[in-house]
Amino acid sequence: MPARVLVMTEFIATLSAGVFCFLFATALGATVVGRRRLARLAEVVPDPTADRQSISIISPACDEADSIEAAVQSWLAQSHPRVQVVVVDDRSTDRTGTIIDRVAATDSRVVAVHIRELPSGWLGKLNAMRHGIAAATGEWLLIADADAHLGRDTVRKAVTYATQHERDFLSVIPQVRTAGFLGDAVWNVTLGLFNLATRPWRIPNPETSAIGASGAFLLVRRAALERGPGLEWLRLEVADDYGMCLLIKSHGGSAELLVGREEVVLTWYSSIGEMARRMQKNFYAITGRFSLVRSLVQAVAFAVLGLWPLLALLVPTPAVLGLVGLGLLLLVGNTWLASVGFGRSGWASLGAPLGFLLIALIVVRSALIGRRIGGIEWRGERYAAADLKARQHVRF
Repeated sequence: MPARVLVMTEFIATLSAGVFCFLFATALGATVVGRRRLARLAEVVPDPTADRQSISIISPACDEADSIEAAVQSWLAQSHPRVQVVVVDDRSTDRTGTIIDRVAATDSRVVAVHIRELPSGWLGKLNAMRHGIAAATGEWLLIADADAHLGRDTVRKAVTYATQHERDFLSVIPQVRTAGFLGDAVWNVTLGLFNLATRPWRIPNPETSAIGASGAFLLVRRAALERGPGLEWLRLEVADDYGMCLLIKSHGGSAELLVGREEVVLTWYSSIGEMARRMQKNFYAITGRFSLVRSLVQAVAFAVLGLWPLLALLVPTPAVLGLVGLGLLLLVGNTWLASVGFGRSGWASLGAPLGFLLIALIVVRSALIGRRIGGIEWRGERYAAADLKARQHVRF
C-alpha cells in the first residue's frame, strides 16, 4: 500500500475511533445525569393520606392466558385499601376471558370486560383501554401490562409520590426479565439509548417537550385525562405509552418517569424470535415513521455501532487500538450503568456490540415486513401506514 494511502487510512481510522469515543462519552454523561435525577419508587415512603384516593388498575389483555391470573393476584394483594381491578379481554382467542371471569366471580373488586369486535379507526389496545376506563371508578387510573407484577406497596407508593409532587401522570420503568444473555444485551443497550434520546429527567419541566413512559405502568389522574380530548386523540397512536404522557403534558398536566426496580416486574419476551416478531410495530411505526429509507438508515447506524471495534483489527496502530479500547470501555460503562441503575445485572453489557447488531437486524426485518404489508400487524389486525401516520403524535 502506498505510504500516502496508508497515512490517510490511519488518519481516517483514528478520527473515526475518536468520534465513537465522543459519542459514547456523551451517552455516558446522559446516563450519569439520569441516575442522579430520576427518582426511585422503592425509596418512597407511603403516606396514609394517599389511601383516601381510589384507584382502578386497568389491563387491556389479548391472549394473555399464561400470565394474566398471576398478575391480577399481585394487583389484588396491594396494601392500598381502595383498589379496583378492571381486566379487558381484547378479542382473545385463548382462555384469557374464561380466566378473568372466574377471578371476577370470586372477588368483587375485579371487573371483567369483554370486547368481541374492533371498531374502525381504533388500535385494539387503545380501544381496550377506552373500555377499561369507562368501567373504572377510581380517581386514579393505572394502566398496566397483563404480565406486570407489582410489589405489595407499589400502588400506595405511586399515589403518594404523585400526590406529594402534584403529578397528573406517573410512569415507572420496570425491572425486566429477558431471553438470556442476548436478550439482556439488547435490553441494556436499549436502556442506554433511552437515556440519551429521551432525557427522562426533563419530563417534569413544563418548559420542555420531553416525554417518556413505559406501558407496563401508566398512572393517570382521571381529572387530568378528562381535561383533554381523551383517548380519542390517541386512537391510532402506536406509541400509546409515550402518547399518554404527551396527551397529559400538552394539556396542562404534570408528568414524571420513575425507576421501578422490584416494584414493577415483567418478562420482556421469552426468546429473541418473539422479540423480533413483536417489535415489528415499534421500529417500523415509531422510530422508522413508516419509512423504509429511514428505517434502513437507522439499521445501518446500529450495525456500525456494533461493528466499529473491528477498526482495531483493520488498522492496528497504537492510536486506533487505544481509542477503540477507550470507546469500548465507555460503551460498556454506559450500558452497564444504565442497566444497574434500572435494577438489572450489568454483565450482559459486555455484549453491547452484539446488542446493537441484533437491533440492526430486527430493524431491517421490521422495515421489510412493514413495507410488504403496507403498515403494521398488531393483536391480529393489520393497520395501514397511511392511516396511522395521519394520526401519529409521537415522533422520535
